[in-house]
Amino acid sequence: MIKHIFKFELDYWFNRWQFYLYIAIAFFCGYLTMIASGGFFDSNTATVSSATWLNSPSSILGLIAGFSSFLYFFLPAIFGTAISKDFASETHQVLYSYPFTKFDYFFGKFSAAFIIAIIVFLFVGIGVFAGVLTPRMNPELLGPNSLMPYLKTYGLYVIPNILIYGIIIFIVVSATRNVTLGYIIVVFLIFQDYLAESIFSEVDDKRWGAMLDPFGFRAHRFYAEYWTVEEQNVNPIPTGGFVLFNRALWLGLGALFLGFFYRYFKLSQSAFSFFKKSESSVDAMDTQKHGRPILSVKLPDVSFANNLGFQIRNIFSFAGMHLSYIVQNTAFIIFSLLSVFFLLILLAF
Repeated sequence: MIKHIFKFELDYWFNRWQFYLYIAIAFFCGYLTMIASGGFFDSNTATVSSATWLNSPSSILGLIAGFSSFLYFFLPAIFGTAISKDFASETHQVLYSYPFTKFDYFFGKFSAAFIIAIIVFLFVGIGVFAGVLTPRMNPELLGPNSLMPYLKTYGLYVIPNILIYGIIIFIVVSATRNVTLGYIIVVFLIFQDYLAESIFSEVDDKRWGAMLDPFGFRAHRFYAEYWTVEEQNVNPIPTGGFVLFNRALWLGLGALFLGFFYRYFKLSQSAFSFFKKSESSVDAMDTQKHGRPILSVKLPDVSFANNLGFQIRNIFSFAGMHLSYIVQNTAFIIFSLLSVFFLLILLAF
């Protein structure tokens, strides 16, 4: 049954225009940046501003990884909606009546989202590679073209990062059924990268940053920081012990969190909660459960007003109601607390 859920999710994305918009954005980010840097738009006057080749392994890693960080904002729409969309469209009751297991549903949804995310992110590399092959590029800015830097960039950094952060977003959004929290997680991850940069820059032993950086790029920097320009042009992307340890550490933690969430995930109506709802807050009007008759209530007589004063009072009333909703919203509270936390940390450093 898992293959049917997996195929259904892929077909769902392949028939949505948003999927092709994500692909187009990813492709043109890589393509336009490469051809603009390579002198395509000013080929007659383009000069060599850097001795480092645009298609050197280090340059390709930096370019693809940089745009991948921007594309993390697509992950909540891909991983976050994998399960939450069934509740948003109110089809979960029908789906849960089918004879599939929790394993089929959970991993069918997750694996399909993972494949879709990989496809989207692959188009950054395709755009970069297509830009290198575009005519009118300044040949002095380019070196020998090879697929190996692209394979290492995706194999060591991009795809593992998609999996790690996809797991976090999938867990948070599936547990709360609130996609907004997924975007807050992305903002948090980007902030923590800048925060980690501030912290690890003060640490003399760079091995700690190489081992503990969730994105893994400090592990690459540990080996390549003192390369000469010639070494940056010809040296392959490092696959040393710190790189492999970093990737194994964070992939292992991601798998642990995913397994823990799967253990407690249930095919149920209610979202995941740490608190048990009281009996009186659930199905309060269910007469069979609570044994209460449905009482008829006589409503008071009301009169309608449509004057200017009434409309002004309505404006303030609705504004107050929505303001109260915003400040009590879980996403707003979490984002505010994280903002204060990062501000205090940055001030400390």
